[in-house]
Amino acid sequence: MCSGQSRRVAAQQDPVTELLRSKLPVTVELALASMAIALVFGIPAGIISATRKGTPLDVATNLLALTGLSVPHFWLGIMLILLFAVQLGWLPPRATCRPGRISERTSPRF
Repeated sequence: MCSGQSRRVAAQQDPVTELLRSKLPVTVELALASMAIALVFGIPAGIISATRKGTPLDVATNLLALTGLSVPHFWLGIMLILLFAVQLGWLPPRATCRPGRISERTSPRF
């Protein structure tokens, strides 16, 4: 399987290395964006929870974090697509564009 030989994907007749090379920039961009979002929300939530221990805000923060860890990510992703793209119409349900143009994908459609 990992022999180093260039194989072809049967459905698309493209070399595997070319497919990986074309998809890597978008994958890295999405990974960095999700990490940034997690840090923007996670660090303040952790600080609030640590400084207000035992308060309702602490309980709510911990409940939200536990819910986020417990919900299967594939299901949550589908539900968020249904909410923001299908029901509210704010985002396109399927977006493909050039890497580095994340603002095109996330521009709300009001």
